[in-house]
Amino acid sequence: MVQQYVQFGGLQDEDLNAHLANFLDICNTFKIMALLMMNKTKQWLNSLLRGSITTCVQMTENFLLKYFPQAKTTKLRNNIFSFVKFDL
Repeated sequence: MVQQYVQFGGLQDEDLNAHLANFLDICNTFKIMALLMMNKTKQWLNSLLRGSITTCVQMTENFLLKYFPQAKTTKLRNNIFSFVKFDL
């Protein structure tokens, strides 16, 4: 989806201002999504008991368990391994 909106060929019928506006809208969408995730992560981090995580490894493991549980990993892995090309 993004590729079709971020390509600008400089053709005479292309509107540079419209292209830039679309491009900035797409970039802002990513910023908004990142801010939402950052806010959720801050809330989660602040909810932890003080001193309950003392190493980077513990932080990584807890973060992944919270936001990327094993069931989600397994489902995505199965989707990737069962990918097949359909004839059109």
